[in-house]
Amino acid sequence: MKPEYHSFQYIFKNGRRGKTLGLDREIELSDVVSVGSIKAMSLQQFKDSYRVVTDEEMQAASEALQDISEGNSDDDQANAALQKAKGQGVDKKTIQKTGGGILGTIKEVSKANSPVEGLGDAAVWNPVTDDLHVLQNGVKFDLKASISNDKEKNKTLATKLARMILEQCK
Repeated sequence: MKPEYHSFQYIFKNGRRGKTLGLDREIELSDVVSVGSIKAMSLQQFKDSYRVVTDEEMQAASEALQDISEGNSDDDQANAALQKAKGQGVDKKTIQKTGGGILGTIKEVSKANSPVEGLGDAAVWNPVTDDLHVLQNGVKFDLKASISNDKEKNKTLATKLARMILEQCK
């Protein structure tokens, strides 16, 4: 496998409780620190990957989902997926609801992306996912730091770890 699919992760059960994306109630949350998704990437690819998705793009995606669920797509893979779903007893309302939920999550996560100045060639923090994405010299890596319900504490730890990694890579 390529390094972009590898990661190392530390998970600690400390009894922390909180909410997580997609759930309205509090649950026990493990503390997680991980590094992964190391891969070559240009600055433009980085900017394109970690930008805020526009309302127009979300509308286009929603319309495409509607077309696909209605069987009005010119995309062979989409049509094959629709037929497979129908064969498994999944109706178009379920496809639309599930797809709409996924689109909503993408929008929520994308809107949270914020630049981190002075870290690598480019860096973006996402407090929804507790992920820090860092680009340095054409190489991108991701850090997850979810050790607290305080998002600033998570960002501080992720930034500190990223600086340590970048220092070792000089």
